[in-house]
Amino acid sequence: MDRLIRVLFIFALMTFVFIQQGRSLDKYALKRQQHTENSLAPLTVGVSWPFNKAQDGFAQGLELAKEEIESNGGPRIKLIIRDDHNDWETSRKIALEFVSNPDMTAVIGYRDDSIAIRVSGIYEQAELLHMIVGATTASLTEHDFVYIVRTINPIEDDVVPLVRAAPKSNNGELKYAMVWEAQERSSELAYQYQIAQNKNNGELIYQKQYDPETMDIRHIVNELRGAAPDVIYFSGSPETTGEFVRTTRNLGIDIPITLISKGMSELEKIAGKNAMRNIIYLDFYDKDAKNKENVYFVEKFLARFGKYPDTWAAQGYDALNILAGASRLSHSNFALDLASAIKFSHPWHGANGIYRFDRKGELRSKPVFVRVLNSNGEQEGDLR
Repeated sequence: MDRLIRVLFIFALMTFVFIQQGRSLDKYALKRQQHTENSLAPLTVGVSWPFNKAQDGFAQGLELAKEEIESNGGPRIKLIIRDDHNDWETSRKIALEFVSNPDMTAVIGYRDDSIAIRVSGIYEQAELLHMIVGATTASLTEHDFVYIVRTINPIEDDVVPLVRAAPKSNNGELKYAMVWEAQERSSELAYQYQIAQNKNNGELIYQKQYDPETMDIRHIVNELRGAAPDVIYFSGSPETTGEFVRTTRNLGIDIPITLISKGMSELEKIAGKNAMRNIIYLDFYDKDAKNKENVYFVEKFLARFGKYPDTWAAQGYDALNILAGASRLSHSNFALDLASAIKFSHPWHGANGIYRFDRKGELRSKPVFVRVLNSNGEQEGDLR
């Protein structure tokens, strides 16, 4: 009986905390509306991204966009930049900081799918526009949220090109192995990959779901050596993916590895440059694209930072330009007005192609690119 009472007490306490947090978020939304009505403040944008871990060009893309927008007549923009370390507790604190700021109009960011899903509920209740540039799970836009826009493809739509890029054996058949980390997102992607392989007549000869906390990855690699597949599929966090690639190559397995990875620079840092060979992976941006917006962007980025932009530089650059364009179009800094302007306006032309959104804020299909690193670690021709 005492145990039951304790359980009921904890449940009641958690319910109370949830209700109180919800009331606070509603209060923040009201304060933001009142403040925006009476303020000529700049467009204030929160940025949440794993800057230190990712080591990419996201911040530089945002910086370049801000400079250009303001030099071309505005609106004025204030960026509040935070490093979320791809950690949920850190991300939650940042989200609560953003929603409690009455000047805040929108938030841009998020690489991790599970974190993006969890913070989206906070932003929705606080009526703060949430622009997702990195998280790729389709479930983000399944809840009919009003204040959400995603500027990157759901990766579930893009597994098929990875299957098509896998090398065939001499007899035209393909034997494949699947290894994925024991977490919901990796399991979902592994399932999608298997469906695509089944349609392509691939033969699954080895599969393993594993927990990196309890299983030695060398054991899996040794099993793969005995199975002798034509290609290995792997999905997991950047840390486990890098460890898998490094261990596989160190133990003498050089067959192609197909990866679901959104940060190859981060992966190379973990696995080591010498391990990055015979890799097949998706990318969402082509720096050599000939559309005028991209040619301009690459030229300006190269002049400003002395290097070529990566996927995340382009994503940050385009997202901030889309947001500023929505502000000019709607003559408003209200989150609802901005979200509506983005979703219901004509297509947006950016460095990373043409952005068309549906009413859920989901990006309609946009080209992706399959990259192939050959046996020397050099990039071969891209496959669309």
